[in-house]
Amino acid sequence: YGIDYSISGHLLFVNNQRSNLVSPLPSNHTNSLNITLQKVLNKQKYHFLSRIAFDWIHELLYWTDDTSIEVISIHRPSLRYVCVENSFDVIRNVAIDPLESLIIWIQWQESGDNDKIMRSSQAGTDVKVVVDYDLKYSYAFTLDVNSKTIYWIDSQLYTLSSIGYFGQNRRTIAKSYDLFSSSYRMDFFADYIYWTNDRHNAILRTHRTGSNGTKRFVVFKANVSIDAIKIVDKTKQPMIALNRCLNANCTHLCLPSGVQSFMCLCPSIKYYDYSAQEKCRSDDISKIMDEQQKPDVKHIADIVGEWGKWQFQLITFCFILWGVAAVNNMGYSFMAYDNDFWCSDVPPDYQFNLVCDRKHFASFTQTAYMLGYAVSGLIFAHYSDKYGRRPTCCGPKYRADISILGGIGWVLGYAAVPGLALWLQDYRYLLFVSLLGLGSMMVWYYFMFESPRWQITNGQTDRAEQTLRKALKINGKSDENLKQQLTELSAYLQEMQSHEKSVKNHTILDLVKTPALRKITFILWYTWIVNALLYYGLSFNMSDFGGNFYITFLLSGIVELPSQLLSALMLRYIGRCKLFGFFMLLTGVSCFAIIPVERDWIKVTFALIGKFGVSSSWNVMAMHGPELYPTVLRQRGLGAASVVGRIGSITAPFMKNLAATNGLALVMGLYGVLMLSGTVLVQFLPETKGREIPDTIEEAERAAYPTKVKHIKNKTNF
Repeated sequence: YGIDYSISGHLLFVNNQRSNLVSPLPSNHTNSLNITLQKVLNKQKYHFLSRIAFDWIHELLYWTDDTSIEVISIHRPSLRYVCVENSFDVIRNVAIDPLESLIIWIQWQESGDNDKIMRSSQAGTDVKVVVDYDLKYSYAFTLDVNSKTIYWIDSQLYTLSSIGYFGQNRRTIAKSYDLFSSSYRMDFFADYIYWTNDRHNAILRTHRTGSNGTKRFVVFKANVSIDAIKIVDKTKQPMIALNRCLNANCTHLCLPSGVQSFMCLCPSIKYYDYSAQEKCRSDDISKIMDEQQKPDVKHIADIVGEWGKWQFQLITFCFILWGVAAVNNMGYSFMAYDNDFWCSDVPPDYQFNLVCDRKHFASFTQTAYMLGYAVSGLIFAHYSDKYGRRPTCCGPKYRADISILGGIGWVLGYAAVPGLALWLQDYRYLLFVSLLGLGSMMVWYYFMFESPRWQITNGQTDRAEQTLRKALKINGKSDENLKQQLTELSAYLQEMQSHEKSVKNHTILDLVKTPALRKITFILWYTWIVNALLYYGLSFNMSDFGGNFYITFLLSGIVELPSQLLSALMLRYIGRCKLFGFFMLLTGVSCFAIIPVERDWIKVTFALIGKFGVSSSWNVMAMHGPELYPTVLRQRGLGAASVVGRIGSITAPFMKNLAATNGLALVMGLYGVLMLSGTVLVQFLPETKGREIPDTIEEAERAAYPTKVKHIKNKTNF
């Protein structure tokens, strides 16, 4: 059975699966509306109905039949629309929050993977994943529309859990085999969660916070299993939102598609009777046709494949480029190598005279290099959009692996620096080798394919076709349908460009205008600066800890290899904030541990642990940062953080001078304080693991600060 009700309409909707009918049970059977609705619903015979949900503001009745979610208006029940359709998984339960214009449902994975809790607008647009991990067998769930919270029971994990509509604040309220192993129906009212339990043939209750633990409160006990539960109270259907369809003037169906928006729709194609006298407007019917004929090609990988020889060539280039870049970047540690000196013995012809009162110029060479990084990033980011760039066109499945490969290339280049410096013994030769490597990459770059996506968006469709034909040939794929695929991809990219133009009114100031984004921005700026400062501060100045500089520098590079692999693995299982904080804490503690130590090998060991920690922290930050900003501000947010973070890398070379003047303990103490402060700050960032990335500023704000409405405590009515 499935049941729902309308307080204002005095209607109780009942789904009897034995007869596969949805029937309203009116309080007044003489009401013509109720009689008409019952006749139509009985005539339609909606088969295999699992659950029903009623929108009390727009008076819409939703239901699921395992493969789809459909809707009718109770005033025009013959017009039927499919909001959500899924041919692969099973949709078992559905709920509606008309205040937020949301459909929320549980989707069973028949493949055996984790189940999912999904959401979309009431028109079926903007489908998002709310939960997709640690969800095994969930049938019972319910909503608290006041606090915007989803509650569900997992009958396989034996847990009662909750999460916000937008994926925030997930928590396990209680765990008990006895209470939750056979529970398939539930509801929420005031501060309590109610659910049925087939083991006890009872309705049970617990506090929403889990404050009473797994203590069982039996509200009602029967001699047979209880098939459905619904608490009826006017506070559960607040009329505090406007009916978005009140003055919509739609010819057929009107469905809310947002908090302040609606969509005029025709009945779904498979249910539409074209012989009827009343025709749906052509522009409305075209919306449905467009929805059903959306292009399948949205990415270059949809044409050339997710992986092949073409992508391998591109990845090989990136792998080697990262290695060469590391030689050029980290080689400055040996080009301005610190020498022991006595100022009274400096020869007059000593080259560059980078000692005594001019010793800070050695650090300035590295600072100038880092400053060039910041400036070049701003310049080339602009011109790459204007004149093109070379792509890495793989599928989403391989993007994380490619990121790891690039990191490994950097580590190998980093580790090669001390060997080259020891072999060449002259900064000119070392500089020449690094420039020779970069020059070779520039020649190789010239023969690389241009980005087909960039070519399409800049009107070079013919060139894009040539590029894709070559890619298909290299990957051993047919180009028979290339023209059609290219047309679909062009249409999709044009649609995306139109969307991007609509959000271009956002500026960098939007990063600090709202509370959640302001907090995220300032914390990210701080952590970016601190991580850059410690990464380069430890890397450039390994000689401060004693031992052979060639060996310690080599070890500081090699230690990044387990950092790359381990941080990528841990990100799959541990929350971003916890992992971010852990690695920053590890780095800070390691820096403090160096201060009292006198033996060089112990100092070097703690320095290497700190280097591992800050490298891992950087990897987590690179993953967490993009997930924190909404789509409309993501590039601006990350670009601003990257530029601000250069303050740390520009300052890092002068830490050697500070240590020489005031002692190593001061620098390590400074590092430790900065990292421990960051450990605390990152705990105030929203957790994003397994959660949907926000698209708009409003979604980002709601995810960080969900609406808190005081529950009205009242007597429960059954």
